[in-house]
Amino acid sequence: MSTTRHGTPRPAVLDGSPTAPPPTTVSLVVFGAHLRGEPRCWQLEEVDGAFLRDVRTAPAYRMHLAADGHRPLVVPAPSGVPGMGLPGEEWLLPVPAVGNLLVALSAPEAVGPVALDDGRHVLGVLGAVTGRERDISDPFGWRAFRDGCA
Repeated sequence: MSTTRHGTPRPAVLDGSPTAPPPTTVSLVVFGAHLRGEPRCWQLEEVDGAFLRDVRTAPAYRMHLAADGHRPLVVPAPSGVPGMGLPGEEWLLPVPAVGNLLVALSAPEAVGPVALDDGRHVLGVLGAVTGRERDISDPFGWRAFRDGCA
């Protein structure tokens, strides 16, 4: 197993099947600007985050466009509104680096529990909405929405 620049073990991904992260890492799911190839992915890479696998939420979430128009906010579907499964990416972050990422997030982004379609509950980058944000929920996710708007 290789190590990160901070000396924490970087887990090897053999088959992509969901397993518990090593005790020195935290699993984090991202949905928009932190996805691979997106503008804020560097924030995960800078703290020695390692992409683990593509994931999908349980069918209980909605995606809204932040007021800045540049990032999605994933939120649990409100009562009476059908949710959907949204695609994202699961990353492993060294435990000491999680605080650095939390400081780098800007409101209305936050970290909270996310239910995945495989039955696991992991931390994820979510958002808070006021009700004025545009609902952009798409079963193909942020990139599908963004590419369709171009």
